Formats: sequence, structure tokens, C-alpha cells
Amino acid sequence: MSYEADLDAILREGKEKTAQDMLDERTIELISIAVSAAIRCSHCMRLHIRTASKLGVPDDQIAAAVFMAGNLCTASVLSSASSHLDEEPEICPICQLASKSSELQGEIKN
Repeated sequence: MSYEADLDAILREGKEKTAQDMLDERTIELISIAVSAAIRCSHCMRLHIRTASKLGVPDDQIAAAVFMAGNLCTASVLSSASSHLDEEPEICPICQLASKSSELQGEIKN
């Protein structure tokens, strides 16, 4: 069995379990597209976009799933950054070293 056939079998098994929880196949594919975009797995995205298209999911809904993932990732980055800014008023040791390194390189060039 090929890698893609194995992956398809695993995905089908997972979908059957999820479908029992009242999600239709189109919704599962849209969620899968969003997650694939969020984790930046191009192989998974291609697979789920192809499957969604075969199920008749319109392109605008596929695009909406990708944009939703982008918005969630952006919100996650901003949330994480703001919590770190609140928690750590001091510069981190790695940033401090990088800053000193830049200063030294500037002195050497001058």
C-alpha cells in the first residue's frame, strides 16, 4: 500500500468516528482544511481541499476556512506576545546577547 493510500485509510477511519459525533463530511473537511492551514501542512491542505472539492464544498467556503485559520493563528501570536510582555518586563538573556553582539559588530565596523 502506498503512503497516500495508508493516509487515506487513516483519515477515513477518523472521519467515521467523528461523523458518529454528528459532523457531516463537508464540515469535517472544512475543519481539516483550517487545521492544516494553521499547522502549515501543505500536503494535508492539498488532500483536504481536494476531498472537500469532491464533496461539492464551494471555493469560497474553502477560502473562508483558510482565512479563519489565519485569523486564529494571528490572534494566538498576539495573545502570546502580550502575555509575555505583561509577565517579563526584563529583556531575555538571548535577546540581551544578540543586542550586545550587534553593538560589538557596529563598533568593529566603525
